[in-house]
Amino acid sequence: MDKGLNKAFEKLTEALQYTRDKDVISIKACMNVDKDGFHKEVAKITFNNGSKIYADIGGDANTTAMYDVLAVLCQLKPKSKNIYKLTDIEEVVDE
Repeated sequence: MDKGLNKAFEKLTEALQYTRDKDVISIKACMNVDKDGFHKEVAKITFNNGSKIYADIGGDANTTAMYDVLAVLCQLKPKSKNIYKLTDIEEVVDE
């Protein structure tokens, strides 16, 4: 994952406010550990009504990770399954 992915997700969230997906209030990079102990990176997408969906983002570059989120929102890719234990990925971003 590139540095600054969460910042890129913040900007994507802002851009979505001008689309039909304006009810997206946040997108956050997370690490999921499923019931079998398998680790994978996902984006947690939170909506105004409190519901959440997840998109697999793997170790992708920022642009690809944003595409993965958009593909899930547009139903071009399935949502992530087997979400069991999530931890936010905190990044150190050079300002």
